[in-house]
Amino acid sequence: MKSISKVIFMAIAMTIISTLTGCAALSDFKRPPEDKVVLGKTTGSEIKKMMGDPSERDQETNLNGEPIRLIIYDFSTGTGLPGTITPYHKLVYYVNKNDVVFGEIFNSTFDADSTAFKLEKVGQIIKGKSTKADVIGLLGKPSGKIIYPYTQLETDTGIIYGYKYWRGAIPGFHDTRVVVYLDKNEIVKDISYTNMKQGKFIPYDQAVSDEKK
Repeated sequence: MKSISKVIFMAIAMTIISTLTGCAALSDFKRPPEDKVVLGKTTGSEIKKMMGDPSERDQETNLNGEPIRLIIYDFSTGTGLPGTITPYHKLVYYVNKNDVVFGEIFNSTFDADSTAFKLEKVGQIIKGKSTKADVIGLLGKPSGKIIYPYTQLETDTGIIYGYKYWRGAIPGFHDTRVVVYLDKNEIVKDISYTNMKQGKFIPYDQAVSDEKK
C-alpha cells in the first residue's frame, strides 16, 4: 500500500468488528434516509423513535477514554447455501454520554444495499492530498461516518468502508474495514486498515491479491 505511509491499528477498529458479530434478529429494519441522521445533533432517543426497538440491548463501552453506548439493529434471512455468502445486514449507532449520535456504521451482504468495495483502490488514496470527494470517487458511497470522539480531534471527521461476511455453515467470518480520517478541510489525514479472516489478520497486499482471485 505505497500511498499510505502509515497503517493505524486502533482499538476503535476492533470495536467495529466486535459490534458486527453475534446473532442477527428475526425482524428486519429500514435504515433512515441520510438527511434524517445528523452526527452531533441527532440523539439516540430519536434514532429509536424513527426505527423502533433495537435488535438487542444497548452496549456500553469506552472510546478514547469517554463512556459511549452502541445502539444496534441487525437482520439475517438465515444461513445461506454451502459456499454462498449469508444474507445479512447490521446498523450500529455510536452515542455519547449526552445521548448524541457521533457515529453510524452499516454493513450489508444483500445485493440491494451491499457495502462491498474494491480494496485495491484504497492504495490510491494519498494522505495530505486526497479529498473526501476523491475517496468517494474511488470507493463509492461510504458505509459509515464518524465525528469526535471517534476521531482524535473535535475538528476532524471520517468516513468508513466496511464489508463483513461469512459463507453458509463455514465457521468464522471475513471482515474488511477502512477508516479514512479527514481534517476540517476534508483532506485525508490518516487511514486505518483492518482485515480479519477467521480470526487472522490479513496484510493489505495479500488481501488485494486475494481479492483479484
